[in-house]
Amino acid sequence: MLDSKDVKTIGYVCKYTPIEVLAGFGDDTSFLLPEMASYDYADSRVWPSLCGYAKSVLERLRGAGYDAVVFTDCCDAMKRVRDVLAADAASNVPDVKPFILGLPRVTTDEAARSYSRNIVDFISGYERYSGRVFDAAAFLRACSDANDDSVRGGEGYVAVMGARAPRALMKSIGRFSSLPVRDLTCGSRERHFTDMPNIAGTYSDLYELMYRYARRLLSQAPCMRMNDIGARRSFTDDTRLKAVVYHTIQFCDFYGFEYAQMPREIPVLKVDTDFTAASSGQLVTRLQAFFESNGILDSGARNELSIRFEGKRGDKVMRHKYYAGIDSGSTSTNVVIINRDANIVAAVSVPSGANSADAARAALADALAEAGRTAGLCMTMEDMAAVVATGYGRASVPFTAENVTEITCHARGAHSLVPEARTVIDIGGQDSKVIRMKPNGGVMEFSMNDKCAAGTGRFLELMADTLELGIDEMAGTGLHPHKVVGISSMCAVFAESEVISLIAKGLRVEDIVWGVDLAIAGRVAGMAYRLGAEPPYIMTGGVAQNAGVVKALGEKLGERGGQSVGVIVPDVPQLCGALGAALIAREL
Repeated sequence: MLDSKDVKTIGYVCKYTPIEVLAGFGDDTSFLLPEMASYDYADSRVWPSLCGYAKSVLERLRGAGYDAVVFTDCCDAMKRVRDVLAADAASNVPDVKPFILGLPRVTTDEAARSYSRNIVDFISGYERYSGRVFDAAAFLRACSDANDDSVRGGEGYVAVMGARAPRALMKSIGRFSSLPVRDLTCGSRERHFTDMPNIAGTYSDLYELMYRYARRLLSQAPCMRMNDIGARRSFTDDTRLKAVVYHTIQFCDFYGFEYAQMPREIPVLKVDTDFTAASSGQLVTRLQAFFESNGILDSGARNELSIRFEGKRGDKVMRHKYYAGIDSGSTSTNVVIINRDANIVAAVSVPSGANSADAARAALADALAEAGRTAGLCMTMEDMAAVVATGYGRASVPFTAENVTEITCHARGAHSLVPEARTVIDIGGQDSKVIRMKPNGGVMEFSMNDKCAAGTGRFLELMADTLELGIDEMAGTGLHPHKVVGISSMCAVFAESEVISLIAKGLRVEDIVWGVDLAIAGRVAGMAYRLGAEPPYIMTGGVAQNAGVVKALGEKLGERGGQSVGVIVPDVPQLCGALGAALIAREL
């Protein structure tokens, strides 16, 4: 009997890893899916552009209590991590023993024979490392007990495809989805070994036993590093598949190729992470909006994200005649109050400041007061039938009946203002969004930039500061340029340096501003092209008040057609999300 103190903790990184063999030694295995706060150690050992997953593995293995880690050689990034561990284990990393298995790139019978020989060699090496003998009976029991995460029967499901996904991302997807979630990433645990013999001694030849095992390992749905990936089409051919969340990893392009060829008839959301804890937090809005727009958002998740309305939801007695939408954004908090006929009776905007809840309270109080000044209405919270919050701070507003993403709300608000519009372009303080709309104002598809300042209001603010212009002054400065000045970098930091250089060369301010306008418009137009956006275009968000950006966006969107296109800007573009939220409140 193996003493518990002798049990080792073994990490692994690939679904083709023979973890049942490790069970034959009585050791515990753990699929490495670490989300790290930083890559301080990894960045000192490998190049910065190594994939985020590889760096997170290297960071986690430094002092995390693993005795050994098993790699496969199909990924160059994983080979680099193994090289670091092998070369520097004594001085920088506690004694983590790295193993690496040669993995065939094909699934033929000859490949299974080759892999079985590699597994037998691994068993011999592990026996020397552990001082224990491989137990075939324990191995076969592990095969019989192999976990199977697949979805059975006729039930519809949501698939997570692409590269192995962080646990926090998988948890969020499961929380938002009203359907079962199936993991079809390269970290999938859909292992089907229950037909392996479950009686030790059936095969006296270890090579023959491992050959039968290797055949099953290689028969799993191929990852993108296999030579023949045709079997992956079975994923999207499954009629039970209702939607796909497609995960890619920063600096790894393998799965991006498959995403580009995903069938258009299946709703697909692409998410990219770097396996840091911060990356999963940025995905909440996109995930919630994706499930909202496809009608598969779990009602419990919606309630969990909302802090319930202080009144009785749906208690629409005669006194409750009005509905409020609160858009809690990074720069401003906007409130729109409408009546039963969906007419706006009050609309205000206040700075968000440091506290979303306080800003929401202040904005709603101002809106109630405005209703009294402009419409002669003596209005209080008691007159609100429902309040719906949207925006990045939506979960922090303490008096809402519902919580809806800004994707859904901007589409709803834009449709009410311009029913013929088919694409919403929203440029806010910290993100930009392009939304393709259905004829009824529902969301068809969307794309977001929320990971850098490029293409956002913050980018414009930084450029205005560099040019010593007020943000309002900058809005019209570039409308009549003398010549076109290109701003080649869309990184806010590098673009600032570029603008400083242009100033030093004596270029006109109005020409530099027009270059900035074209740069931000080019970034957003690129998002629109990739999404397949179509006119008529409506622009919302605070940046829609910048005439220079609106003009530049019309030029960029029209480049493919050879002429500028019109971009519709409503009278109060920054209130569009709050209006959409109020309209949704009216439907509760």
